[in-house]
Amino acid sequence: MKIVPISSLLQLERTNHARKGKFLFHQLLEGRESDVDNFSLQLVRTFGDFYSPRHRHNFDQIRVQIEGECDFTRDGRMVPGSVSYFPESTPYGPQKNDGEALVLVLQFGGASGHGYISERMYHDTIGELKTCGEFKDGFYVPEGSTEGKDAFEAVWERVNQKQIQYAPQRYASPIFMHPAAFEWSAVRGMSGVEAKSLGIFTERKVGIRLLRLQPGGVAGVDGHTLGFVLRGVGHSGGVAMSRHDAFEIHPEESVSLSTNTGLDVLLIDLQASDKVQPPNRLATDELATA
Repeated sequence: MKIVPISSLLQLERTNHARKGKFLFHQLLEGRESDVDNFSLQLVRTFGDFYSPRHRHNFDQIRVQIEGECDFTRDGRMVPGSVSYFPESTPYGPQKNDGEALVLVLQFGGASGHGYISERMYHDTIGELKTCGEFKDGFYVPEGSTEGKDAFEAVWERVNQKQIQYAPQRYASPIFMHPAAFEWSAVRGMSGVEAKSLGIFTERKVGIRLLRLQPGGVAGVDGHTLGFVLRGVGHSGGVAMSRHDAFEIHPEESVSLSTNTGLDVLLIDLQASDKVQPPNRLATDELATA
């Protein structure tokens, strides 16, 4: 198990930024760059100048609104406490902020097997593309051209040296969840522990759940799981964790979480992908703008 205290990390600014607006982040956890199951978990702070046009990705995203609000226009609005799942291939946005916002963002390789470009590769490739074009309002415009391409697509194609393709949409739109509307349920065999299951998605069985430990509660968690402390102070293996700390439980591990004073955590269950290469069944239709 890996525990990452937020206090041990520097807040960074993404200077090579493909979208519009100031972008600060803490890099909480990340996977292996070459792995089809690569992922990045960041605590992101954006401001009223942030803007991203309607677009889509060939990876999955989960977002948790910690502070402020993010407006995704026709798709919905994230307010403090809300959770959203943005499936690969599904268009969303445009996105804008009314002011400052703090969001937990997990990006990870989806069920199609396309994987996920690491933060390092993304940052470096934007720098390369800036030498022969410019990023503007979420698009990339090469030198000598008047037509822009979505910024993410431009980066992905530069890294992979081929045209991006998308798997067929599994979901028609992003899924916005309001955890406050879910009831807490007692967890069998765990005294003082309650849970909310917010959803399980795709054939990868990606699960999003909340776990609440009352003072003195002990919870067992196993399998590949990413965690984020929402409230309180807890321990695992003698190591303390508190608000906004993150942790990763590796695939073959089984660990215990405990607390003396109360603990609320977000858990994201990541099953290993069965596919090591992108499938042949792809959709190359243009991004819907209607």
